[in-house]
Amino acid sequence: MPTETINRYAKQSGKTVKEVEEAWEQAKTEGLKYYKDGEKNPNYWGYVNMRTKQKIGLKDYKPKNK
Repeated sequence: MPTETINRYAKQSGKTVKEVEEAWEQAKTEGLKYYKDGEKNPNYWGYVNMRTKQKIGLKDYKPKNK
């Protein structure tokens, strides 16, 4: 995740940068369960971003029905 985004999410959520980075890595792993082609899928990074926000308490995430 870009450093600027990590810092912004940490500030907004009250979490540490390390906690946000850990949430990002977890979300990337989860994203591969939904998007087997990973980064090649245009929806992958949006999913990862939304899951990260949910994990750190910034935004609710409601996955689309597949």
